[in-house]
Amino acid sequence: MRKIDLSGEWAIFKASVKRSYSAYVPGCIHGSLFDDDIIEDPFVGRNLEDMDDLLQSAWRYEKVFVTDGLSGYVRVCLCFGGFTAPAEILLNGKKIAEVEEVFCAVEVDVKEFVRSGKNVLSVKFPSLQNTKSHFSGSESGIPEVAQSFGIWGDVYLRAYSQVKILAVSVETDLKNSSIASIGITIDTERYLNEKQLEVMARICYKGNILSERRCLLEESTHKIKLDVKNPQLWWPASMGDQPLYEVTVDILVGRTCLDHVAKRIGLRKFEVREEIIEKRKTKRFYINGKPLLLKGAEWVPADLYIARLTRVEYAHLVKSAVIANINLLRVCGGGVYENDCFYNLCDEYGICVWQDVLVLDLTEKSLEREMKFAVNRLKHHPSMVVWYGGALSRKGVSASVKKKFAKLIREVESHLIWLPEKPDEIAFVNEGADAPVISGYSKPSEISRYLSAKERNVGHPTCRFHMSYKDDIKNMYSAFNDNFLMPVNFDSVLWLSQIQQALCVKWSVEQQRMQGSAAAGFIFNRLNDGWPCCSPSSMDYYGFWKAMHYMTRRFFAGLSVSGEYDSDSGQVSFYAFNDNQKPFKGEICWSASLMDGSIVTENSRKVSVAPVSRSKPVKIKVSEFIKAHGASQMVLWVYLNDDQGNKVSWNVVLFCKPFELSLQPSRMRAEIRKFDENSYVVTLTSQTPAMWAWVTLDGMDAVYSDNFFCMEPAKPISVKITPKKRIKLDQFRQCFRIGSLRDTWQEKSGLMQMRSGPKKR
Repeated sequence: MRKIDLSGEWAIFKASVKRSYSAYVPGCIHGSLFDDDIIEDPFVGRNLEDMDDLLQSAWRYEKVFVTDGLSGYVRVCLCFGGFTAPAEILLNGKKIAEVEEVFCAVEVDVKEFVRSGKNVLSVKFPSLQNTKSHFSGSESGIPEVAQSFGIWGDVYLRAYSQVKILAVSVETDLKNSSIASIGITIDTERYLNEKQLEVMARICYKGNILSERRCLLEESTHKIKLDVKNPQLWWPASMGDQPLYEVTVDILVGRTCLDHVAKRIGLRKFEVREEIIEKRKTKRFYINGKPLLLKGAEWVPADLYIARLTRVEYAHLVKSAVIANINLLRVCGGGVYENDCFYNLCDEYGICVWQDVLVLDLTEKSLEREMKFAVNRLKHHPSMVVWYGGALSRKGVSASVKKKFAKLIREVESHLIWLPEKPDEIAFVNEGADAPVISGYSKPSEISRYLSAKERNVGHPTCRFHMSYKDDIKNMYSAFNDNFLMPVNFDSVLWLSQIQQALCVKWSVEQQRMQGSAAAGFIFNRLNDGWPCCSPSSMDYYGFWKAMHYMTRRFFAGLSVSGEYDSDSGQVSFYAFNDNQKPFKGEICWSASLMDGSIVTENSRKVSVAPVSRSKPVKIKVSEFIKAHGASQMVLWVYLNDDQGNKVSWNVVLFCKPFELSLQPSRMRAEIRKFDENSYVVTLTSQTPAMWAWVTLDGMDAVYSDNFFCMEPAKPISVKITPKKRIKLDQFRQCFRIGSLRDTWQEKSGLMQMRSGPKKR
């Protein structure tokens, strides 16, 4: 077998235009033209409205390559990872294939078309007179624009002399803790029968061969079983490590390898059990026999022009999810079956994947073919745990197709769970079913990337254009009216929208957890964006964390604490949550402070929490303090400490709506010290309660260890800040800004202008 890589540098041509433009494959024409400064940034202003005009003309991708020595091979295949639109494939001027289905791998036998020497490979995209998005705007919250013409995935030639491996399927069976059985099914296509062929299968771990079997290849389908002793189990993030084994299959004649396939697998068992929890029957997820609380976020395509995404962008998003204590991503039905590198990264970082069945506007025949291809492509990934078919019923798909898909999933039961409908025990948060979707903007510096100064108004048509949902403004300001004082300027709208969006999700998750509902898990809308806009995402299109991502890291933490005030009883009930696999012993500490910074009461109580459960409520009476000082004058601070006295979680309890709080100017001090060559630690101290305070560097991108936190009077909080480019201490001091909830409510020219204290000598 011989492989020739055809990815990388290509040329693109517009119909009836001789000029060529440079392009990179994988990629798309919009991305290539933007990189070459031929078109403006599609995401600035309302440029996106004109981008479909490029697709009203046909386009052609072209690659010139040289080959030799292929005449001795029986079969030569041209392989594409997929296309973003219907296309024609030509080799040396002859049409060799026509592709209708997008984002699916394509393989064409080109033995009779490929030449020894110079070859010209072309991919033609016919004009789209009636453009339509491949994504569903109603489900993904992104614009319904046509997907750019492009080549999705790698391109290469494969030449075979005697045999070809058509498919390799891997099934795992965890018999017990000391041995795992790996079943490997190999489908082959043989061209010459005069030589005796052998098939060799191996299981490798960290470069070492753990198990191997070699036997004659006598049938087109061959099954081999290998055992792995003392298997290392794959765990979701925070539950353990993510060891990955490599399964390799080689077809041999003597010592010569004729074809080779490798797949990475993880050894684990995922299941759903019905249990009695707090005297009611409920479903619960288990992995490797351990209970798993799903702490998830929805995932949408990370770029409208998805073909231009690289592993770098995927890695940043997946790693950020892990840092925020997210252990599951739901790939929404309005997108695509993602690029292989997305699932590979989820394997590596320990992120479980809930995969929606994508229905879109496919015929039932095409839908069945696409689903089978997707399952066979993805089923070996340990991160793949759930296939969700709820959209099949909404789209009116026949019962026979649904049964076929359910059967396909159940054939790999140790790997995948089929959910035809959403379990009641899983809460979808900020989805819009029972309450409006609450969206939030990016920070001001990111907004300036796509809005000009005159467009910086929520009601401006361009600003409205950059919104995920048509009711975003109405829902946002309605929620402002219910909970906050109105922001005084555009920047205040941006910051307050982030705080509000985050609290909407935080309060919903905490409320349900304190009530003991949704024992199986939570999935919020959503992790990422496909273009720069106001949206429910916890990270903006450019990959920067919004307030919700910082808060998610706190309320999805393995150990957390929450409090709930009951005005009828005048009591606050505290709950400690332990999502870890070990029991927790520590104490809940609390103190109530007034708006002038004085403390009116403080105390603590020992607490024990079993694994993956919550504590019994710790109740305290606060009615006398509220009566004496007023609900608007008091904030209750609660901390969860371990048995060594280390703080592992914190939270706040309010006795009124945020707009009623009598917040005072936060007399805040910031001490700055250098941490390393390009990082600084800022220690903040406020003399009065500072609610949901944030820090930023004016005009500079940076990574923050924490943000959007509440500050108890006289209790310092330290934040590590790493600017994206190296700067000196004096420049850091000049760029450093602080803001808090109160700053969004008052007209203050110095908003975010508070600087650090004097330099230390």
